[in-house]
Amino acid sequence: MDVKLSIERDLAVRAPVENADFLFVDIASTLRRFPKLAELHALGANEYRWRMKTIGSRAARVAYDAEFHVKTQIDRNARSLCWTPVPESGNAQLAAELSVVSDKPGCRLILKLSGQLRDVPVPLVYRPMAGPFIRGKFLRLVDDFLDGIRASMVEADCRQTAVGG
Repeated sequence: MDVKLSIERDLAVRAPVENADFLFVDIASTLRRFPKLAELHALGANEYRWRMKTIGSRAARVAYDAEFHVKTQIDRNARSLCWTPVPESGNAQLAAELSVVSDKPGCRLILKLSGQLRDVPVPLVYRPMAGPFIRGKFLRLVDDFLDGIRASMVEADCRQTAVGG
């Protein structure tokens, strides 16, 4: 069974937009923040292979190990990180854009993710529920990813305030 993903999240952060600059310095460190990431392999200039930990449900006997290959692109001035899938690589094709925009009194983290998980092994009886269930699991991963970034940005702001104060 194939599952299509289309997720858009927008998260307010009470910290200056400059606190997100660390995201655009080291791509691998930023990508490694993604929850349930088992391995991230650099394959060349701005190319990475992701291998995720198992996503699923024991009760429904659904277990999916996503693996995909992406090319990344950073625009530091626009505070944007994009990744696009490399066709015919792995069992998933995922594209995303992470951007940080100024928004008084802080900024906003915006993540748009889309793609497809291929050949998800789902017992026939669970197929009607499997798509929404798996999309929900990925939505939670995206939310956790953004929450972790927000926490790092706010923590950096607290450290700067303590040092400057």
